[in-house]
Amino acid sequence: MSDIKFNCPECASPLEVDESGAGMSVQCPQCSKKIQIPSAAPASSPQTEPIQQSKPCPFCGEQIILPKSGATGSSPAYTPPQKKTSKVGIVVALVIGLVIGYGVGSAKGPSGISKLSGGISLPSFGRMTKEQWWAKLEKNELKFPGYRAVVRVPKDKFLQIMGKPDKTQAVGENVMWYYTCSDGQIQMVLSDLALTMFGKIATESINEY
Repeated sequence: MSDIKFNCPECASPLEVDESGAGMSVQCPQCSKKIQIPSAAPASSPQTEPIQQSKPCPFCGEQIILPKSGATGSSPAYTPPQKKTSKVGIVVALVIGLVIGYGVGSAKGPSGISKLSGGISLPSFGRMTKEQWWAKLEKNELKFPGYRAVVRVPKDKFLQIMGKPDKTQAVGENVMWYYTCSDGQIQMVLSDLALTMFGKIATESINEY
């Protein structure tokens, strides 16, 4: 059994149905108009383009030729092609961001300046100046008023207030604690015996660079 190929008389859309449906009334899937299936396939060669239709003008009554794209029914809405995002481009951008972030956050000089591998220096935001470091000591009663010397305080208390040093170094019977400030560096020379035996901060001297 062959198929019946014809064009919708309303919107000119090409349609194809089984021969058993000849003469039946159906709804056009394109324009939703009710149409009748012809009794046999058109004798002419298969249509490659929609047949132009005509309809009377609502104002003058003359027959007007409709465009091939459609007549009274609305043509299917145009959906623009979706722009695909390249996954490779996203991965490359993430890798570059991680490399730059690592270079800025990991390499810091003694002045609190972050350095990139190319030698570009960026300011280290959030660090105290040396004067602010001393002011914090005095505010929390960790230094002698008027003197640049730390009082004998428990190590845990000092670390809780001032934070861990950026660098430590053992030199003979002393331990060096280094605090990096935005405008330089502070070196605390501590007694290793006081730290290990009594857990106390006992400074021999404090140097600034």
